[in-house]
Amino acid sequence: MTLQCPPELLPILRENKKLQDAERAQADNLWEDHDLLFPTRRGRPMERSEDYKMWKALLKQAGVREARLHDARHTAGTLLVEQGVHIRIVQESSGATSPDTMADCLPGA
Repeated sequence: MTLQCPPELLPILRENKKLQDAERAQADNLWEDHDLLFPTRRGRPMERSEDYKMWKALLKQAGVREARLHDARHTAGTLLVEQGVHIRIVQESSGATSPDTMADCLPGA
């Protein structure tokens, strides 16, 4: 699947790739390549709860009120729609099964 990526995100993803390459080199033969964007330090998929822990830490660091990660998904969808991204692209990038799922991201919803 190909996703639209804001140009501002590309340098961040490139930097992430450099860090991941360094982790891969350090792990040497312990690295397990699963072709992931955000793996553990040994290339494996993160535990299901790890992104939640990171999300909570990020909110605290940013001084933002507590919110569910699911809420951020809808906020991201709303921001994409407001920037003119087609609802079908927003649906696909969010993993929603139908455009109806993303209805609350539409202006005036």
